Amino acid sequence: MTREDWADVAKEIADATREYVALQVGPLQRQVDEWKEARAIDRERIKSLETRPAVPYRGVWDATVDYMKGDSATFGGSMWHANRESRGRRPSEAPDAWTLCVKRGSDASR
Repeated sequence: MTREDWADVAKEIADATREYVALQVGPLQRQVDEWKEARAIDRERIKSLETRPAVPYRGVWDATVDYMKGDSATFGGSMWHANRESRGRRPSEAPDAWTLCVKRGSDASR
């Protein structure tokens, strides 16, 4: 065989090897890519959960305080959630503005 023949054989072997490796690695690479994409989605979800605002606790309900939607306050020993902006409306008397979150326990004073 001539030097050119050996070069052709070497090229054919290299091409066949590349094709074989591509067939073997291709599905694995797709799986790795899927895992990377899933991890990126998970990271974004975790980030959104960790940066989500907490429920602001405004303390014991006070008629002079402006409460915003999402605030929480205690009134009569129970915890209430503000459904909308409110001022001077007692939680126990304004179901459109407040929702009971945690009912007072049996040992809470009135």
